[in-house]
Amino acid sequence: ATTDGKGILSGVSMDQDGNLVYTVEANKAIGDTAVITVTAVMANYGDTAYAVTIELVEKKTVEPQDGGSVSVKDGCILTYGQTLSDLTLENVIFVEQGTQKQVEGTLAWSAPSHVPEVADRTAQWVFTPKDNEEYEQLTGTATITVVKATPDTEAPEAAAVTYHPAGTLDSVGLNGGGAAWTVGGSAVTVEGTWGWKEPSAIPAVKNSGYTAVFTPKDTANYDTVERTVAVTVCRHHGAALIQIENYYVHTFSMKDGLPVTTKQDPGQHGYGLKNISDIAARYGGMVRVQTDGDIFILSVFLPLPQKETGSCSGRRTE
Repeated sequence: ATTDGKGILSGVSMDQDGNLVYTVEANKAIGDTAVITVTAVMANYGDTAYAVTIELVEKKTVEPQDGGSVSVKDGCILTYGQTLSDLTLENVIFVEQGTQKQVEGTLAWSAPSHVPEVADRTAQWVFTPKDNEEYEQLTGTATITVVKATPDTEAPEAAAVTYHPAGTLDSVGLNGGGAAWTVGGSAVTVEGTWGWKEPSAIPAVKNSGYTAVFTPKDTANYDTVERTVAVTVCRHHGAALIQIENYYVHTFSMKDGLPVTTKQDPGQHGYGLKNISDIAARYGGMVRVQTDGDIFILSVFLPLPQKETGSCSGRRTE
């Protein structure tokens, strides 16, 4: 007979060898009890009844021996994209809490396939006792180090340009290119943009390439990447240079590449050089203002119409 008001047992029976068997139901409260009464029938003695009391108690807890802790093996560092399984945990001895009784079991990461980010500083581990009916699992965290990944890149291509003394790299288009990395064992595309490292540089006909920079959208987990990109620069055939020099006695300041008028009514003056600059720009030219001691120098560059493509020079992208 079974007295089990809390319903903690099921399948109570005797097997063919006379052993008492039963199953303890899940999700029952600590302290719940049940009583199984078994009658032993004997040939030479009187029948005897035995009462077996079953009480639910908490599993024993474990802890690292001598107040130790769980840590990653020295020198183990993850690069973003790797999983926790790539980090090895140091061997730790676990004991029954408050004693020196060693408890066998397995120490592992709680989520070994997880890909931690550079900002992550800890990860959870779990110790699973071999005797999981007597001992409770134990979890904790260990310090980890994750460094940024440098994605694999395919350099972009630069558009061919004709040399111009005012033509900067910023006006040279970059086409194509891309970046990829392996995250958690799968290849992924790394989003980002390409741009020139020195956009204000003026590309020359004979050049050895210029540096383009890939800036990832996810700068928290990826580093920027620099690649040398070939820039084909065609020689400019024919140009007119007009240069005017004159003395000046005033000091002047520059604004937008042109000197600011020193006349008392600036609203009515200072338009001449600006008009010259606008006209030069309209025809693909430029204006440059320089001084040499007390000499004011105005240079106007005007490219002549191109009759042929001209010779070009560049180098292979690296």
